[in-house]
Amino acid sequence: MSTVALGGDVILSTYNLFDHPGGAIDPQAYGLRLDGLGVESPLTFSFGDSQANSTMTLQVVDTGSQIEIRMSGTVTGNSANGGTDFGSFALNVTYIVSSVANGWEDNNSADGNMIGTLEGDFGTGFEVVDLFGKSDGNDAFRFLADGHRIGGDNDTWVGRGWVLPNGNMGLTNDFLFQAAIVPLPAAAWGGLAMLGGLAAARRIRK
Repeated sequence: MSTVALGGDVILSTYNLFDHPGGAIDPQAYGLRLDGLGVESPLTFSFGDSQANSTMTLQVVDTGSQIEIRMSGTVTGNSANGGTDFGSFALNVTYIVSSVANGWEDNNSADGNMIGTLEGDFGTGFEVVDLFGKSDGNDAFRFLADGHRIGGDNDTWVGRGWVLPNGNMGLTNDFLFQAAIVPLPAAAWGGLAMLGGLAAARRIRK
């Protein structure tokens, strides 16, 4: 796992997010679905159809006191029944997570904890949708390398978790996306090597 220090935070890993193919119960591939928003149903938001076309980034961050998953970027809203294309929305979400064998889980969130916002225009003017986590009885969110609901795949990173848009329950509201890790740039490795060399030099001088 690669690490990069950023201020007081340490970025443990970075991923590009893109739509999950889902299964027979899904209207189409998506990254986020918010039928309960009351705009249209089904209402999905695309993260891009591949890693190359990804519009969302996920970072696993060690703040020193907790591990966070931070997701940010731009998503495209559209009606899954071939209806309205709502254009672009800004999405920012943070989960507090714990490490498990093949990834991270948020098993500390009670229903109603605010996790982030979705900002954009559904045709009636700019609005900010508050997003709240919802536990399935064990976890509010999972980010695991387990190929969840991808036939014949046990390794692809998949994020999933129930969501309450503006606190509204009912219908289908969830994250379901694939992810691919972003390798640490060579320049960053060079910087880390330099920091390691400086630390070693300081130890020698003591």
